Amino acid sequence: MPPTYFADTFYWIALLFPRDAFHAAVVSFSRTLGSVRLVTTDEVLTEVLSYFAGLGPYWRANVAVLVHAVRQERATLRIDR
Repeated sequence: MPPTYFADTFYWIALLFPRDAFHAAVVSFSRTLGSVRLVTTDEVLTEVLSYFAGLGPYWRANVAVLVHAVRQERATLRIDR
């Protein structure tokens, strides 16, 4: 079984939002993880949704789809190497 890591609000926002100050660092870190299992909480996902809610319909829609997939436990996150 692959190692399990907790994905907090900081991680999701920095990973998803190219204009985040930590985006490049988080993407680079994520590429080093290999095969892992990411876990999170509904509270973290609510914070992520709240953050992106103010960024317009494009971000609201895309992040809502991702959050729905994560909650359904069928999300696959691909980070290009």
